[in-house]
Amino acid sequence: MAAERLHADDRASLQEAMQHLVRTGEFEGRVVRLQLPDGRLRHAQLQCIGSKDASGTLTQLSGTIQDVTELKEAEQRIRHLRDYDGTTGLPNRHFFM
Repeated sequence: MAAERLHADDRASLQEAMQHLVRTGEFEGRVVRLQLPDGRLRHAQLQCIGSKDASGTLTQLSGTIQDVTELKEAEQRIRHLRDYDGTTGLPNRHFFM
């Protein structure tokens, strides 16, 4: 993943997570936003695991990047439906609680 594609608001937390990975070999999965060349945003779920040798030195990283944009968009639609009337688009009582 090219660092310049990473959304500016996600860079610091991902850098911190990667430093933790190098120190401990552990990486908590996270979702980051990627900016495509045409300006669109995509959400990516990152997973990674580190392997250490007998002396405890990190020697290998294995991981996956999964596009979860559709999931994030569905979550946003559900939150909107929770707070707004589906017919009128006006805030419902849940919005004011």
